[in-house]
Amino acid sequence: MIFDIHLEKIDDHGEKLKRLIGTKRPFILSLVPVLLNPNHPAFGTVYPQDYHYPEEVVRMLRDLVGQNRITIGQQGFTHYCQSCWNHNASAGRERRDPWHENFCLYDKEKRVLDQRNFMLTGVQVIEESIGASPDVYCPPNHQFDRNTVQAASEIGFLYLADRDFLEMDIHQDGSLVVLPERKFGKGGEVNYIHYDQIQQHPVFWDKFYGATDVHFTQVKDRRPAFSSWLNTKVVRAHKRIRDLEKLF
Repeated sequence: MIFDIHLEKIDDHGEKLKRLIGTKRPFILSLVPVLLNPNHPAFGTVYPQDYHYPEEVVRMLRDLVGQNRITIGQQGFTHYCQSCWNHNASAGRERRDPWHENFCLYDKEKRVLDQRNFMLTGVQVIEESIGASPDVYCPPNHQFDRNTVQAASEIGFLYLADRDFLEMDIHQDGSLVVLPERKFGKGGEVNYIHYDQIQQHPVFWDKFYGATDVHFTQVKDRRPAFSSWLNTKVVRAHKRIRDLEKLF
């Protein structure tokens, strides 16, 4: 099983990260680039002032450089949609989940160039902060379109993480290997879990000791056009339903 740890909310000063590293098992560690920049104006507005990665965690990330069993992933740049954030602010409450960046259900399509620019900014922040380049692109909230795929390919990512609702196999999409991720506990070859939710799953650590390296994965086929298209529709519908629930 391949594990993708989404490193977002740090709830323990990095103790779980230390344990993850100490297992000597391979895994993907997907970072939010803006959380490496505590001076970004998003802190104190979009994010709590102290939501960025603590310095002790950044030091651990720097120490990971050169450890081939840890694959770095990237979740957008700021990990939020300015349009949806503004909408919520004007409404006085969160009516739309704003935690997406490449694709928005309510705003116009972002061009390849626009997506490429903020994705590249995220790459540069990761490289300058910890000295490592990300291999996996994980679109925030798994919301993306074909422009995202093209941008990720042009930048040079090796893998693209997709949310898997249809039991898809790992497959090739152009130059990218697509990793269909399921939430931990839902089966599948690739599992993702948010860092602050690890302790909610007592069996996580037992499972994690069986983690396998993403670089040794077997690509089953080329992009399955229909199932990939349908899976995208389901991912977006799932997001829309969650937003509708916020209205009631």
